[in-house]
Amino acid sequence: DPDKGIDITIFPDDKFSANVMIDYNSKVLGHQYANLGKMHEFENEIEVGMGPFEVMTDFQDRIWVLCEGSFDRGIPGSLYRVDTDLFVASRWVQFPAVAARMTWDGSLYIYVIAGRNIQRVFTPNPNQVTSWLQAAEGTVLRGIQADGASGEVFTVVNISGQQNGELRHYNRSGELITSTPVGINPHRIIFEY
Repeated sequence: DPDKGIDITIFPDDKFSANVMIDYNSKVLGHQYANLGKMHEFENEIEVGMGPFEVMTDFQDRIWVLCEGSFDRGIPGSLYRVDTDLFVASRWVQFPAVAARMTWDGSLYIYVIAGRNIQRVFTPNPNQVTSWLQAAEGTVLRGIQADGASGEVFTVVNISGQQNGELRHYNRSGELITSTPVGINPHRIIFEY
């Protein structure tokens, strides 16, 4: 497609391989290359949704993968549970908005930021997903972390019209305990024990 600057070249071969080069046509960004040559090298990979970006394990050593989307059309955010014995992943929960961050409370719940909501996922049963907290208008949820000892949840938010963000501390029921101003565009909360 000369209008979009896209060139695709296909060569006959007895096996599949793909070589991709992206030219951003920029002095700042260089060329980006990717190569897929031997499919057998990927036998032990597990397929999850589109844009996987956060991975964690729970107390039963189950692996959870949060994805920006699913291969099914119309599903913007998904949480996958990986069965390491069978080496397969299954979509455990889908969200009505793009999922951004997740945390585990040390017991049975995973909290996921999806759009302006925090969803609470009951890990033994994917049908028990509740909207745990909704951010106020003009507030953007940026990060979340649960304290495994107390089960309390901390979020960092950006508030439109303000330069600094806020760290907010909630009890297990979702009631605000305290809030503290923090730096510009906070993203992550890390506990030091």
